[in-house]
Amino acid sequence: MGQAEWARDLARQLLEKPLPRRRAHTQGVAARAETLAPILGEEADLLTASAWLHDIGYAPELVDTGFHPLDGARYLRDVHQADGQLARLVAHHSCAVCEATERGLLDALNEEFDRERPELVEALTYCDMTTSPDGLVLDVDARLTEVHSRYGPEYLVSRSISTRPRASSRPCAPYRPRRREASPDERTSDDMTPPTGCYSCEQEAQFDVLPPRERVAFDEHWRVVHAINTALPGWLVLVPRRHVTAIAALTDAETATLGAWQVRLSRALHEVTGCMKTYVVQFAELEGFQHVHFHVVPRMSDLPRELRGRGVFDLLGHTGEDAVSADQMDEIAVRLGRSLQ
Repeated sequence: MGQAEWARDLARQLLEKPLPRRRAHTQGVAARAETLAPILGEEADLLTASAWLHDIGYAPELVDTGFHPLDGARYLRDVHQADGQLARLVAHHSCAVCEATERGLLDALNEEFDRERPELVEALTYCDMTTSPDGLVLDVDARLTEVHSRYGPEYLVSRSISTRPRASSRPCAPYRPRRREASPDERTSDDMTPPTGCYSCEQEAQFDVLPPRERVAFDEHWRVVHAINTALPGWLVLVPRRHVTAIAALTDAETATLGAWQVRLSRALHEVTGCMKTYVVQFAELEGFQHVHFHVVPRMSDLPRELRGRGVFDLLGHTGEDAVSADQMDEIAVRLGRSLQ
């Protein structure tokens, strides 16, 4: 049994009955951690284990100081003699130093648990701060707003969050998979510098504040978005996270996961939209949209004959009441994100 399986069982034992909503959140955080496996490699098991256990300090039988990162980490160290890295991640998750300072527990935290490597702490923070109390995926700003709303502005947790640096600051920046830049040997003359006016690159530059419809799912190479100006709910677009204008210019690493993404998205669309199959198409000819992108289109069973095959593109270019609204796209994006987990 790996650490993650053991951690899952322990979290269920501690949280399922006394704190079912806290367990739902933990399940969502663990699911987010699992999506980072392609990036973290051998450390994926450690991150997923820490995701399962990050909030066990809330369990009534573990509460001592009332500061859940410290109570949870002490329990793992003292009762289970858990791996040191695992205990340190639990102790320092989601900028715990800020709340520890508010509680007067910073010295105890730092004396008992050294800081873990920043990239692992950031990864756990990212998973925690993009998961709602009910285990749903949401963006960081929405999560922070939810915390303030739930606790009130004067409660200690809200005050400690308010002292945290914004997303651009270290060491408390919400983690996101870093895209790997292509090496000089992998680049071609048309993808060396993202041009002004490339829609995909403009969106990528704002990654940390993108709404769910603009980052349905992602890894270090690819980002999944809901198509804009479409009359068809669930029309997805798979976009490389660096500027590239020809399939032949994709790197080996990008190519290795391209097919898997197309199949995973098709399966998620089947589950969420009930489509009978999907169309997968790539042109990248329109001005401003010459960045390589793959349309993954749900083909519904009742789609009119004239809109089947290439005719489906008549469902693009819609605005106003004919188009899928931003709220609808975000709702579909969240459901697809959960399916992809």
